[in-house]
Amino acid sequence: MLRLVRGTPVVRVVLSAVAVIFTVWGLIALAMYPLLRLDAGSYEKAIGSPAAECSGDPIPARGGCWSGAAGRVTVSGIDRQSGADIAFVVVDVRNLPAVRADLVDTTHIAALPVGTTLTVRYWQDHLSMLVLPAAAKGAAPLTLPTRDSPSYRATGVPVADALTLLFGVAGLLVWGRPLLDDVRTWLQRRSGERDGSGDTTPMAFGRRGLARYGIDLPAAPQTPPGDDVVLTGRRATPQTAQPAPTPPAPAQPQEGDKGWKIRPY
Repeated sequence: MLRLVRGTPVVRVVLSAVAVIFTVWGLIALAMYPLLRLDAGSYEKAIGSPAAECSGDPIPARGGCWSGAAGRVTVSGIDRQSGADIAFVVVDVRNLPAVRADLVDTTHIAALPVGTTLTVRYWQDHLSMLVLPAAAKGAAPLTLPTRDSPSYRATGVPVADALTLLFGVAGLLVWGRPLLDDVRTWLQRRSGERDGSGDTTPMAFGRRGLARYGIDLPAAPQTPPGDDVVLTGRRATPQTAQPAPTPPAPAQPQEGDKGWKIRPY
C-alpha cells in the first residue's frame, strides 16, 4: 500500500474513498426506493381488507398481509423538540415491550388519552396503523396511520440520496480517474520488476500478458553496444571523403632566368 501511495497525493486517495462511499450509498438508497413503492402499493390494497389479515396474527406479520392486536395507550402527547409538532403515543401490545408510534398528523391526538384501548395493525415488523372503536353505533372505526406505514415512507422522494450519488460520481471523475491511472502505472511497473525486464511500455506489457497463455511474440531487435543512435532533431547528411592535398607545382622560369629555380628544402 505504501508503494501504491508513493508518488500519489494522499488527499487524492482519501477523497476518492469518500467519493466511493457516497456513490455506493446513493445507489443503494435509489435502488431501494422502487421496492418501497411496491411495498406501499401492496400495503394500501391489503391494510383495509379483512380478508388480508394474517392467519393467527403473527408479529412481525408475514409478507403481503397485516396482523392485528389489542393494545393500550400508556403515553400520549405532542413532541415539539424536532422543530415540528409530531403527535405520538406509546402503546403496550400483549406481552411485548411498549412501542412508540408517531402519527401522520396531530388532528386526532385528543382522542388518544392515556388508558385508551385500541387495535394496532402491524405490517411486517412496523406498527403502521391505530384503529379506535366506533364512537357511535353504526359508525366506522377511526383509523390513524403512523409514520412507519409504507404509504407515508414512500411519499418522501430521495432527493438527498440523488444529490449524494451525484457528488460521489463527480468525485470519482475528478479524483478517482487520476488515481486509477496511478494504480495502472504501478501495476505495469510491478509486472516489469517481477519479470526482470524493467520494460513498462504497452508493447512489453502486452507481450508479458500473452506469455501467460503460451503465446510468445518476437522481441524487438536490440541495438548493439556502441552503435547507439542519438536523435538530435536534425537531418543526417552523409560524410564524403576529402581528397589528399596536392603539393604545389614548381615555379615556371621567367624571362632572363637561365633555368629552373629549385629551392632546397
